[in-house]
Amino acid sequence: MRTGDEFSQRLADSVDTAFYEGQGCCCIGSLQMAASYRDISDRFELDGMAFEWPSPDFFSFNSPQGACPMSKALDMSSASVRTW
Repeated sequence: MRTGDEFSQRLADSVDTAFYEGQGCCCIGSLQMAASYRDISDRFELDGMAFEWPSPDFFSFNSPQGACPMSKALDMSSASVRTW
């Protein structure tokens, strides 16, 4: 294993351990970039809201999970669909 590969593997293992110990959150810092830090999370949360884990159904208009709640996907009785 080359030195760069060894460092990359050790870094990946450390970040993995930090996520585990931090229950899905960790802080990564860089001394090369003027001691900058970044908080990272593997949770789907933002501004106090929690989101569901994405699944392929979320990206299908033919699935109730991916359908637009306003137009109800292909439901032609919706108020947003008008007959001209």
